Amino acid sequence: MSSCMTKEFVALQADCTLGYVLTQFLAHRQDVGCILYEDGTLEGIITKYQLYRMILKNCPLDTPITPYLYRDVTTVPFHYPVTEARKILLSAKVAHAVIVDDDGKVLGVSTKSDLIQSFLQRERRLINQMTALIENLEDGVIGIDHMHHIHTFNSAAAEMFQINSATVMEEHIQTLLPKISDGMIHALENEAPREPQKVQLPSAVVMASYTPISFREKVIGAIAVLRDLTAYEKVARELETTKRLEGMLESALEMAYDGIAIIDEQGCFQMVNDALLELYDISREELLGTPASQSLPELNLEDTLRTGKELVGDIQIIRGIKCVITRMPSFKTSRWGRLPKSSSVSFPI
Repeated sequence: MSSCMTKEFVALQADCTLGYVLTQFLAHRQDVGCILYEDGTLEGIITKYQLYRMILKNCPLDTPITPYLYRDVTTVPFHYPVTEARKILLSAKVAHAVIVDDDGKVLGVSTKSDLIQSFLQRERRLINQMTALIENLEDGVIGIDHMHHIHTFNSAAAEMFQINSATVMEEHIQTLLPKISDGMIHALENEAPREPQKVQLPSAVVMASYTPISFREKVIGAIAVLRDLTAYEKVARELETTKRLEGMLESALEMAYDGIAIIDEQGCFQMVNDALLELYDISREELLGTPASQSLPELNLEDTLRTGKELVGDIQIIRGIKCVITRMPSFKTSRWGRLPKSSSVSFPI
């Protein structure tokens, strides 16, 4: 409550006179004064309306104010939130509330005007925070009112449409942004979200979502959120290319007469062909994902992975069959140069 109370209140005693109280009201520009006991707790209040009545009754200026005090005063603990103080004032149907500490001592006075000002400040704060949030979103955000005029247009939307934000405010959505106007107007007039749609804009491909804006159970506008799909589509194309290459590699492995195995940079089997499985009489499920040093230690694939050196012509006997083994590293490029990424082995059976 400290943010919406007057701390420089008029402090009085019950034996103060009409003239003295008038002087204090004028000096502090206050409409209410607190009458305090010696320990600072509240005895009552007097308002300007009581003073008006005293003047209309032709009371002399040296008349004590004691008979005109309000003793049934609405008080609010200082730790109460503003919303709770508002409820107390509305419930008591009074224009002033005295703010007290835990010991009942008066800390200040809060009026309806103070509460309204506090609510306005909080509303401005929330609006500023919301505006900053919308402005800094990576998604484009566009809002229209019930007349289809644009009232929200953040920087991301400006970049997507290649338009200066200042030129679109209060313009009609259908005239200025026809590619998304139908979706926004549909959400507004039907008072329901519209199915997202893919939209091609000058600088990006976006997925547009449309939602109505409600206030106090009444639809007052609509908002469009535009998510840039350009980066996602690039990743999707790269994944599709990777899957296609992987499929080609798997086909090539199966067509080879040699037994072939490929391990990753952790030394685990990633690909093996049927020829190798037949040689070792092992299933693909038993081998894939297992460390080569444990499953097939005699191939020494981890040495090739560690050294990055190719080995050709190593002869080994595998299950009674003489095999010529070739170990080859594959590399990935980094800022430190070419680093071993995986290792493969092949041998004629």
